[in-house]
Parts: sequence; C-alpha cells; structure tokens
Amino acid sequence: MIKFSSKLPIAFLFMCITAVPNAWSQISVSAQLGYAFPWAENDVPEGSLVVKSNTVRETELYKKSYGAGQHYMVSLSHPIFSNVSLGLQLSYLSGAKTSRTFDVMTSQAEEINSGRMFWLTPQIQMEKPFKHFMLYAGIGPSIGLSGKIIVDLNVVSQNSYSEQRTILSKGLAFGVSSYVGATCFISKNKRMKLEAEIRLTSASFAPRRGDLVIWNQNGNDFWLTTTLSQRAVVFKKKRIKDSTVTPDINQPSEATLRYYAFSSVGINIGIVYLLFDGKG
Repeated sequence: MIKFSSKLPIAFLFMCITAVPNAWSQISVSAQLGYAFPWAENDVPEGSLVVKSNTVRETELYKKSYGAGQHYMVSLSHPIFSNVSLGLQLSYLSGAKTSRTFDVMTSQAEEINSGRMFWLTPQIQMEKPFKHFMLYAGIGPSIGLSGKIIVDLNVVSQNSYSEQRTILSKGLAFGVSSYVGATCFISKNKRMKLEAEIRLTSASFAPRRGDLVIWNQNGNDFWLTTTLSQRAVVFKKKRIKDSTVTPDINQPSEATLRYYAFSSVGINIGIVYLLFDGKG
C-alpha cells in the first residue's frame, strides 16, 4: 500500500528540477485570490430532519462539500521543455459556512459547518503562447495539511439555550487538482502578467480526531465538567467494542473513520512576475 506524505510534493518537484538541464533558466512567482463553489458533494447522514409532531418526521436530503469558500494561493513555476512548465502551489482554503436546522420536539437546533485546509500541489502545465497572451492547462496531486472541520451546534428550547463547538482535525487529505487559464502581459518589459483561471479540485479528508472545545448552557461553562472521553474522540478505520469492558473516562472515546468531501470548482485571478529570466 502506498502511503502519502507531506514530503512527496517537494520531493517530486526536486527530482524534476535536477533531472532537466537549465531548469532554473526562468523562474516566475504568482499570487492569486479566488472563490470556489462546492463540487462532488457528500450525502450527510440523516440529512436535515424536521420533527413536526410526536408521530411525524420529515427528512430532507442534505449534501455538503467543505471545499467551497475563499482561496489564497502562491506558486512557483519554471519551464522544463518548450511550452511545458513545472510548478509548486501552496494554497489556503477559508471555507464557507453552511447551516441546517432541526426541529426536535420543543427544541430547535442549528448546525453550522465550515472547513479549513492548506493544500500543497505540484503541477505540470502545458502552454500555448500567442503574441499578447498565453493559454494554459495543468494538473497535479494535492496534499491537504492542517485540515480542520468546525461544527457549531446551537440548541434553543423553551427554558434553555446551549452552544457547542467541535473541531475535527489531524490526518492528511488527498486529491487531484486540474485547471485551465490565460495570462496577458501588463508591463512593458513583459515580466509581469495578469492571470485568470478555473480550477477543479476533487479531494476528501478523513479527520483522525474530534475535540469539543466549547460547551455553554444558559451562560454556564459545561465544558469544565466534562471528562476526556466526553470531549474527545479518536476516529479509526477499525475498532473493537467490548461490552464487558467499562470505558475509561480518562481516555478519548472511539468512532469509525469517515471521509468528508473537500471538492470544489473555483475562479481565481492573480499576478505573475518573472523573478529571473536567465539573461546576462
């Protein structure tokens, strides 16, 4: 079984650079801003549940991808052959918030979800230059680092109000990123270009740990009264539960590993600057 590591993209880029003569003849750096929309969403278990009475329950399909939201990107690239470039991109996702509500008997609950992720993406790019602009397309594997899923749960009933925040984290995310775009020169010396692209990312994230970090009820901090097993959970691919063994309240509880979609399709704009053109 192949194990993916956060060192793979850097190692891949280094091997390609050292294998190609004059690989550093031209180096450019770019900075982009963009917004992505959800793509290839997961069905959320139990969907959106609305309890209309003691005997009537209505469930609506609810789908979610944590890849939607604002993206901030910087990248380095250089040509390795005619009309072929190799690059490495670092991006940060500040995920959009989505919410769903539950009416349960005399209480109403609202769940608000969002995601965070750093993506490291080595990419190979094909280019078609014209006189004043260039078209390009590329693809590469993406490694997700320091991923987080933030879940806020607010419950209101007749006589009480409670709020909880749970953060799912740890583990790597993995996916594939492909894109098409165009650049045009905006400086006389042709060292600065404006770029615009459409990027499709297909990825998933399986957090290894969940932590309850906030639990307030009617203004009182209930988190201080919880045990470690109540406020922390470790997610595993395979777990064994023995009903004859009493769980240790001083150890995190266990749950089955689950994959969450971080796929998106986004529009990005930015500036490309040629740092070193290999002349002189």
